[in-house]
Amino acid sequence: MDLKPVLSIHAALQYISKYASKSEPRSTAFLKIFNEILNKSNPEAASLTLIQKLLINSVAERDILAQETCHLLLGIPLYHSSRVFVSLNINEVASRWLHGTGSNEDGEEFGSLNDSGRTTKSALNIYWERPEEFEEYSIFKLYLTHKLINGVWKRYATENIVRIRPRPSPLCNRDQWEEYCRVKVILHVPHHSIEQIKETSDIL
Repeated sequence: MDLKPVLSIHAALQYISKYASKSEPRSTAFLKIFNEILNKSNPEAASLTLIQKLLINSVAERDILAQETCHLLLGIPLYHSSRVFVSLNINEVASRWLHGTGSNEDGEEFGSLNDSGRTTKSALNIYWERPEEFEEYSIFKLYLTHKLINGVWKRYATENIVRIRPRPSPLCNRDQWEEYCRVKVILHVPHHSIEQIKETSDIL
């Protein structure tokens, strides 16, 4: 076995990063799958059937390494981060269904029009119903410093990484410039509804 002394923390981090980002084993090549299907199929079969088999065999989940399998089986987190990531979609106002949380009167699973599952509020709805102590907080500032856990806003020692959706282009005098300005106002002006912003600003 090769041995190499670790002489600095930089060398240790570089070694760990190399293995953490190591590419996964390649799946069977597309052409190889196609050839196998052709060899095992009836020559008189319709081409549509062969194409369907090809797609079924090639469109699959990614390969999973042995290390990742061990982590999943042992319940060990796949990554650790010193910062909290928050996804903030300011386009969604209506409540959203929580996948697989209900069934209709006939016992059918989630997916039908009569599904009685639970819903979750959008980030904007949650912000509009914020406690009085956060009255002067913009939605960006609130999600930058806090996170809602079990109905309680918890403040973090370090700022969160807030990922905003949508992200219109900031280029002035382009097609998305008006949308970019609208997003910025919603993010950084404290408010309780879109109508309130429209009443107090000519930007939207």
